[in-house]
Amino acid sequence: MYDYREYHFKKIELAIEVLRETVIILFTGILFFQSWIGCVLLLPTLYWRIERRRERKKQQRLEELRMDFKEVILSMAASLHAGYSLEESIGLALEDLERLYPEERRPMMEELMWMMRNMEIRISVEQLFEELAYRSDLEEIKSYAVILSTVRRQGGNLVQISRQTAEHISEKIQVQMEIEQVIAGKKLEKKIMFFMPYFILVYLQLTNGTYLTPLFHNLYGGCCMAICLMTVYGADWWAERVIRIEV
Repeated sequence: MYDYREYHFKKIELAIEVLRETVIILFTGILFFQSWIGCVLLLPTLYWRIERRRERKKQQRLEELRMDFKEVILSMAASLHAGYSLEESIGLALEDLERLYPEERRPMMEELMWMMRNMEIRISVEQLFEELAYRSDLEEIKSYAVILSTVRRQGGNLVQISRQTAEHISEKIQVQMEIEQVIAGKKLEKKIMFFMPYFILVYLQLTNGTYLTPLFHNLYGGCCMAICLMTVYGADWWAERVIRIEV
């Protein structure tokens, strides 16, 4: 199964990402330096850009897993309250998830199918959730795995504890979703501010190309444009850290 702590591009996906980022680098080099030398000097940043894309893909997959996990534990809590066993509740949670996303094959669906196959060979549910918690490194799944393991080992009202745990984790995830909605506007502003220098340069070069001539084809102008470019990307990196809020 997936190790959610790492993200590995498929071959076709990697090829598309490399092509996409190379085009962006070449466009940036031509726009900021008006020289193929600038493009060549920017090419080493391809690795950094690919790694940045990989990190974003990993975070997107983790967010998808977190959202689906909320649906799963709520479904399991409802099934346990209705009298189903813990093992049966996993199958019912999978059915609920498939009804919720009929056209998709999401990671959490594959995890539930993997759990059901392993339960057939007598691997305990708590052990399966502990393994998922280890592979995902998500705090919500780790908390649920610890509580589930403790209840199954030491005894307790599994139905009540599962419902309370599910509600607590669901509320935490809901708070995270609300925060994401609040800062959605700031993320849009960040993207606009990042692309604004590109728009300005394109506009000036199309309407009055000679206005920027002193900044091209000389060492002083090249250094100025390099500083501007680093400032744009530095500000974008800093803004991304500022709006990354964890509950």
